[in-house]
Amino acid sequence: MDGRLDAKETLRLRALLMIIAASGFSENTSSSKIENRTLQQVLSPGNDVDGWPRLLGRVLYTVFGSSNPAIRHLWVDATHDQLSDDLMETWGTCFWAVQTILAAPMSKNDKATFKKSLNNLDQLVYVFSRLSAEEMVCTQIERVIESLAKRYEERLGVQTQTVLSAHRSFVGKLFMANAEVKGEMLAG
Repeated sequence: MDGRLDAKETLRLRALLMIIAASGFSENTSSSKIENRTLQQVLSPGNDVDGWPRLLGRVLYTVFGSSNPAIRHLWVDATHDQLSDDLMETWGTCFWAVQTILAAPMSKNDKATFKKSLNNLDQLVYVFSRLSAEEMVCTQIERVIESLAKRYEERLGVQTQTVLSAHRSFVGKLFMANAEVKGEMLAG
């Protein structure tokens, strides 16, 4: 391999995120009772090393974080005018994972500590997607986010509407901030 990420690696990223989510449980739902959990549900929602929010964050950080993030080496086939469905679904999965992590049911202290450890991971995931605001909230992306949120809502204890609303709000804030910076650059 020449150090580039390609379609296969983006599919692996999606698979890892979904495996971690499928292995998680919430302490605040009916599926949290040990007798209601599947044998796969071994990852708690807490801020501990083996908690599903932290593991989702670690996978995303591996791709989008660090001083030389792997996502910078993404190779996209430019033979078409638009991104492939697989890549758009990967972005939707990553956006879902970020918003689900941020909405994870945990104590106030755990949430505060955890948010600090994310170190703007949410922003990195969205920015490195290099999608426009319209693409980030397009039907295809939102369908993926909604589908995953519904699939894992009971298991992880994160409401579908919370994830969708947080996604839309984050996109709005991200592009509003970028517009303000561009405006200042043009004025200066």
